[in-house]
Amino acid sequence: MAGASGREPLLRSEIHGFITYADLNFEKLKAEAAARWFRPNEIYAVLANNERFKVHAQPIDKPVSGTIVLYDRKVVRNFRKDGHDWKKKKDGKTVQEAHEKLKIGNEERVHVYYARGEHNPNFFRRCYWLLDKERMVAALLSAGANPSLVTDPTSDSPGGCTPADLAAKQGYVGLAAYLAEKGLTAHFESMSLSKDTGRSPSRTKLTKVQSEKFENLTEQELCLKESLAAYRNAADAASNIQAALRDRTLKLQTKAIQLANPEIQAAAIVAAMRIQHAFRNYNKKKEMRAAARIQNHFPHMEGQKELHKHAKTSYQNTAAYRGHQVRRQYRKVIWSVGVVEKAILRWRKKRKGLRGIANGMPVEMTVDVEPASTAEEGFFQASRQQAEDRFNRSVVRVQALFRCHRAQHEYRRMRIAHEEAKLEFSEEQKQGPGHRS
Repeated sequence: MAGASGREPLLRSEIHGFITYADLNFEKLKAEAAARWFRPNEIYAVLANNERFKVHAQPIDKPVSGTIVLYDRKVVRNFRKDGHDWKKKKDGKTVQEAHEKLKIGNEERVHVYYARGEHNPNFFRRCYWLLDKERMVAALLSAGANPSLVTDPTSDSPGGCTPADLAAKQGYVGLAAYLAEKGLTAHFESMSLSKDTGRSPSRTKLTKVQSEKFENLTEQELCLKESLAAYRNAADAASNIQAALRDRTLKLQTKAIQLANPEIQAAAIVAAMRIQHAFRNYNKKKEMRAAARIQNHFPHMEGQKELHKHAKTSYQNTAAYRGHQVRRQYRKVIWSVGVVEKAILRWRKKRKGLRGIANGMPVEMTVDVEPASTAEEGFFQASRQQAEDRFNRSVVRVQALFRCHRAQHEYRRMRIAHEEAKLEFSEEQKQGPGHRS
C-alpha cells in the first residue's frame, strides 16, 4: 500500500504532525483499528496522503470489525452499501447517521458520519473525509463572493490579507493561485476604467478552446497548460490594473501642471510626460506578447525546465534592456523639449526659451522617473502602494504553480469545483427558493 520508502515526507505534516510514513506507522494503525478509534490527526494524515494507500473501486461486502477501506466518493458513490443492516430513520428507508466535525488543534479538519448496527448496538461504522475547503470556496465564489476583498490591517499585515494570502498561509498553494487569479480579474472588472478601455483580462474562452484542442493530452500536461493560461491571465489583469492607475496618475499630474504653470510651459512638460507614459505602456505590451509566445511554443511537460531557464534569461535580458532604454529615454525627452523650445517658443512666438525659465521649477518634472502626483495626498499614495504590493503578490502566487505538481492538480480541482458550483447555483436560481432541498 505504501510508497517505496517509509522515509518519504507526508503531505500536510504541519497539520497532522507525522513527518514521514514511518512516523505514521500505518501497519500498526491497522492492527489497532479493531480495538480503538483513530485519532483526528491520524485520520487526517491518511486521507491527506491517500495516494500512498490502496483506494477501492467497488464497495466491500460485509467488512468485519476493524476493517479500513478507502474510497473516492466521486467514483464510488454507493460506498455505503456494504451489506450490513444499519439502524434506519422513522421512514424505515434512510440510514440514521450522526454528523460530527473533528478538530486538530483549534480548527475543524475532518467530517465524520456515525452509523449504528440494527441488531448489534455495539457495532459501528464511521465514514471520514476531509473538510473540503475547495468546495466551500467554490460555493462562495459562485454565490457572488468577491475574491479581491482585503481583511482589516494588523501588525503582521499592515496592508491587510487577501483570500489568496489566507489560503497560502494554510498551505493550499493551488487554491491560493486560483483565488489570486480571480481576485486580479475581479478587481479590474470592478474598476470604472475597464468600461472605457479595450482591455480584457478574461481568458476563459481561450482556456476552453485550448482544452478542446488538447483533449488528448495527459492529466499532467493539461494541468501545466492550465497553469500557463492562469499565469497569463493574472499577469494580463495586473498589467491592465497598473496601466489604469498610471493613466489616472498622468491625468492628475497633467491637471496639476496646467494649473501651476503658464500655458506654453505646461504644454511642453505634459508632452514630455506623455512620451514617457507611452513608452512604458509599449514596453508592457511587448512583455505580454513575449509571454504569449512562450506559452504557444510550450507543447509538452518535458520542456518545463527548459522554459524556466529561458524565462529567467528573458527576465534578465528584459531588465537589462529596460534599464538601457530608461537611460536613453532622457535624451529623447531633451530632444522633444528642444523641438518645442526652438520651433514654438523662440522662432514662432519670439519668446524666451525654456532656458530662460526660473530655477524654481520642480526638478522632478524633467527627469525620467514617474513623479509622485502633487494632487494626491500621502494617504492615497500609501494606499496605492499597498494595492500594487497586493497585485505583485498575487502574480507571484500564480507563478508558484510552476514549482509544484501538487499545486497544479489542486488548481485544476478548484477550477472544476467552481464550474460545477456555478452550474448548481444557476439551477437553484432557475428553480426558485421553493424547490431547494
